[in-house]
Amino acid sequence: MALFSNTTFHLSMLTVFTLVPIVIEDGLGYTPIVVSMVLLSHQSFGLWIPPIAGLLYDRYNPRWLGPGSLLLVALGVGLLAIFAAQVPIWGLPLLLLPASVGTALFISPYNALVMNTLPENRSFASGMLETTRQMGHTVGTTIAAMVLGLSLPATIEFLSAADAQTYYQQGFRTAALVVVWIVLTGAIVAMFQKVPAVRQQEESREAAPQPSGGD
Repeated sequence: MALFSNTTFHLSMLTVFTLVPIVIEDGLGYTPIVVSMVLLSHQSFGLWIPPIAGLLYDRYNPRWLGPGSLLLVALGVGLLAIFAAQVPIWGLPLLLLPASVGTALFISPYNALVMNTLPENRSFASGMLETTRQMGHTVGTTIAAMVLGLSLPATIEFLSAADAQTYYQQGFRTAALVVVWIVLTGAIVAMFQKVPAVRQQEESREAAPQPSGGD
């Protein structure tokens, strides 16, 4: 269940990096430098939130952290899908803000959760983390490109840039909302995951009295 939620998370991550440049350049008519600014502000949250999320997981192990993070990702992607064409350019990072926070909150706790679920075989758990990461990236890119491509008319190359923008905006909205539903599925699954109590078990073993050598 944790690996499924991890797959949906990475699916949403690559969807953002695939669709946001397209909608900004082709759908809104901005230059590539604007794409860099929006994505840079989105990624900057990953510089300081993951250590805080890891600390929360280590000390309190809250059940809401995984589902809440995915819900934030779904909210941010959904807001961008609905309102991207209705806000000024500086509003795009604000629409993505919930997804930026949710993305940074998710990574550290879920890596630790998967590793702690199989304490006797951490190498396999680590391999499955990488497998689901790559699967999410591949599927996310494919779904985003496929849905967007199917939403565009076959004659879009013959349209003017101004006329084509409407179709790119509609295609982006459709593809992003498909991803929102997938991420919501991951959040629902995360609500029913069993949180391993490895930390408490290790502490109890350390606190248990050890037999002396003469017994």
